[in-house]
Amino acid sequence: MTTQMVDSKKENRVAKDAALLFCLIAGMVVLAGCAAALITYFALPAAINKQKSLSETNAVVTLKILGDAQKEIQTSDKDRNGKYDFADLKTLGVTGSINPSLATGRRNGYRFETAAGTANPNKTWWAKASPIGESSPFRYFFLNHEGVCYTSTTDFKVDLKTASVPKGLEKLNVEELNAQAKTKEPKAPAETK
Repeated sequence: MTTQMVDSKKENRVAKDAALLFCLIAGMVVLAGCAAALITYFALPAAINKQKSLSETNAVVTLKILGDAQKEIQTSDKDRNGKYDFADLKTLGVTGSINPSLATGRRNGYRFETAAGTANPNKTWWAKASPIGESSPFRYFFLNHEGVCYTSTTDFKVDLKTASVPKGLEKLNVEELNAQAKTKEPKAPAETK
């Protein structure tokens, strides 16, 4: 055999090995892509639902915070206007009844509004949580001076005069919402005396 034939066979062998290696790597990339697609297909909806539940729970908790702030400002005349009445977000923020970041009206993917009922501002108030974004899958929430939270999958108008519960809203099942949003958290260590 000539040196040229040996070199040609080695080149062919190297070319075949390189092609085989390339095919092997390409196959591994395709398998990794398929695995990633499957993981995304099955895990992403669960993660989105979990995030939705947590966002909705946070919205309800924030409404309860607004309710507590309304009671505080009404019973103490914290805004010092000489009236024992309820207030809007700005006033609740200025008086320190709520966190200044909440007074902006936006938190965790929701827009918040609250005010006294105009017909009877010392007896009625309302608060609303609306999801931010037109394609949001989140629900709307409503709370007023009666202390019961309501929900809807569509936007609704609040009666600014009476602060009454808008028609078409459903009473919120708080236990169901809490169960959806529960996460396993480590227990705090027991206190020692």
